[in-house]
Amino acid sequence: MRSQHQQNSALIFYLIGKKTGGGSGEIVTPSGDWNTIVTDTVSGYLPWDKQIQNAVNVNNFFKEKGWALTPRMALLGNMTGESTINPGLIEVGGGTTSDGPGRGLVQWTPGTALLKVLDVLYGGHADWSDGNKQLAAMWAEYEEASGLANRGIEKQWYATSAYPISYAEWAHDTSHNLDWLVYAFMANYLRPATLDHPERVTYANQWANHFIKG
Repeated sequence: MRSQHQQNSALIFYLIGKKTGGGSGEIVTPSGDWNTIVTDTVSGYLPWDKQIQNAVNVNNFFKEKGWALTPRMALLGNMTGESTINPGLIEVGGGTTSDGPGRGLVQWTPGTALLKVLDVLYGGHADWSDGNKQLAAMWAEYEEASGLANRGIEKQWYATSAYPISYAEWAHDTSHNLDWLVYAFMANYLRPATLDHPERVTYANQWANHFIKG
């Protein structure tokens, strides 16, 4: 659910265990099992019990990457709002841009924004609905935005005046509350037409209760 900045993609990446081009190191794709429904209808909205396994995959991946707990919960709250954490969801209603509907965990908009990253990382995107590869795509964007890699992909994170924080600062933040981190991710990464989505704070708190309190 974001506006698309111009992207210059180049196939310069390491596949898992195989070097396909120059430069920026290997991203190991996670191997979690996902609940996935590929559709552009409301049948793709996962109920809570089906979201849990997918949320575990997301939480574990970014925990292993060193992201702090509260940002991870903020991410899950936004993912629930975007896709019900269904990596196969195509934007219901056909999309809001002339370039086509969003798709995936964070509803990359247009959906080609996700496909371009997958092309760089894997040389193709036929299995774009693979949640593990979408997490790898998000990590590649994070590395691009944080200066940890230069693969020629869109970094996606653009700090705003309301939330003047870098992607790396957000991911490791321990000073702001959950509400602030939910809206910061929405404003700087997702960039929807409106930030009036208080339900995402509710979702984030639900995930915090699930993962922290059990």
